[in-house]
Amino acid sequence: MKMERLKYLFVKLNVLKGWARYSDILHQISFLRSRQKAKMAKRELADNEVTGYLHEVSPIKISKANNSYFVGKLQTDTNVFQKMVCFDQTKHSSFHEATAAKTPVKICNVKNVQSREDSSKIDVLVNAKSQMHVVRNLNFQHHLDDSVADDNKTLEEILHIPEKNKVMHFV
Repeated sequence: MKMERLKYLFVKLNVLKGWARYSDILHQISFLRSRQKAKMAKRELADNEVTGYLHEVSPIKISKANNSYFVGKLQTDTNVFQKMVCFDQTKHSSFHEATAAKTPVKICNVKNVQSREDSSKIDVLVNAKSQMHVVRNLNFQHHLDDSVADDNKTLEEILHIPEKNKVMHFV
């Protein structure tokens, strides 16, 4: 109801001032509505939480932009693994300890972002506002990632990778 009232007032104002045709105004309203939905979806992604087991926490690295970070894998279900990237080096020891102890954890205030390596995947971004809590138990057991990363790709597979994700080393 609120949007209909806004639409009516917007149309009335613009028609009275002679700024635009009715169809242009409707197009503008649909554009504003889609922008509003996109902003809401972005906000929903901002405050997520994930539960699972941590695997393969790397040593602290330095990015090209001179930021310290570390990566790891997060097992979120029996055979589901996501890449995790953390830009808060103070969390490194607790993440490393949770990995070694195979402790189930819940990480709050994370962001789900499109992977830079494979645009079809979602990475978990952990920052200074994120918090890790120990969970008593999960619906699945800790186990290693059975999928082997095969870096050898055929030319056809490479051609189907989006351009912004292509990093190739030729031998």
